[in-house]
Amino acid sequence: MKLLIWGYFCLFGSISICSAFASSPQQIYWVRIPASQNSCEKEAGNLALRFQSMTHTENVKGVCRDTIHFQAENTNYTLYSILITFDASPFFRINKTFFGSDVDDMDSTTGRYSGSYPTYLSCMNDLPARIQEYKTHAGLDEISAYCSLADDNAKRSYVLTIDSYGVEAQRLYSFDPKFFTVSTPEMITSTSDYVQHLGGQVVQLSGSRVFYYKEQVLEIHSSLAAIVENSQDCTAQMPQVAKAFNVQSSEPNAFCQPSSDGGVYFLEVIWNGYRNLAFSTTSIDPHRYLTFSECFNDVDRVIKVYQTKGQHPTGAFCTQRGIQGNLPTYVMDVYGPDVI
Repeated sequence: MKLLIWGYFCLFGSISICSAFASSPQQIYWVRIPASQNSCEKEAGNLALRFQSMTHTENVKGVCRDTIHFQAENTNYTLYSILITFDASPFFRINKTFFGSDVDDMDSTTGRYSGSYPTYLSCMNDLPARIQEYKTHAGLDEISAYCSLADDNAKRSYVLTIDSYGVEAQRLYSFDPKFFTVSTPEMITSTSDYVQHLGGQVVQLSGSRVFYYKEQVLEIHSSLAAIVENSQDCTAQMPQVAKAFNVQSSEPNAFCQPSSDGGVYFLEVIWNGYRNLAFSTTSIDPHRYLTFSECFNDVDRVIKVYQTKGQHPTGAFCTQRGIQGNLPTYVMDVYGPDVI
């Protein structure tokens, strides 16, 4: 069947699926894989047979497009560029599992904008373990798996990708709390433990990003609850965290950490629940506080005022907001499902 060049779209990268919008049901799977002792033509034929047996598509043909020689981190590598054509429904879809983050860098996304691996060799060395891991959690065999350069031009990194076909028992997700302060090993370990506690099967830590397998994405988020002058003022507000952020069954995870220059402390919270957790900066007098203690000692009174209005506040935090003279001033953020 002749491939119609017009009327199809391509998802560019190390793999492409192009779907024809004309009468032809022919589609394209394009991939770059590491070279082997076999010729490129032989590997193209092998991949075509594997693709057909796994997808049960028709008229599958494999073609070697090119043999590519490139250098990464002062080491030479060779890749085969292979094109698979096949007939399938327009709804045919290849599963793509990325060990990397997407361009929008949302909490749960994976993608090929920024990779999990600093070198091509580190990515390639990790392929066998990641393939076996995918089989265990997703319950599928791979059509192919490979490493490719991430899309981010500002920082060189590599994305490990696994392509498969079928219904995955579990999918790969990720969570990056994006801490305002420098992530310590203890914070990263604690975040991983929290994801595991919520049922995610943690398989990789990349910087502060946690990769995990699960049937559905976790509703897990991070928030900056307060900015204060010292660790004592931060620690004093820890009891409010469980009240304000305990919107589901699992208690939130909180850290008091200094800024990079040590000038302030951040109260950072990882929590499990709905994305739009409501809070409001109180307009109840005095509205703005001159010291942390003035604000902190007023929390119980302000909470009772909201309750007398028929609202349901769950907690409150005192945080720096603005400077008067050389001194910071504080406001009170009140949390709750209906606070205004």
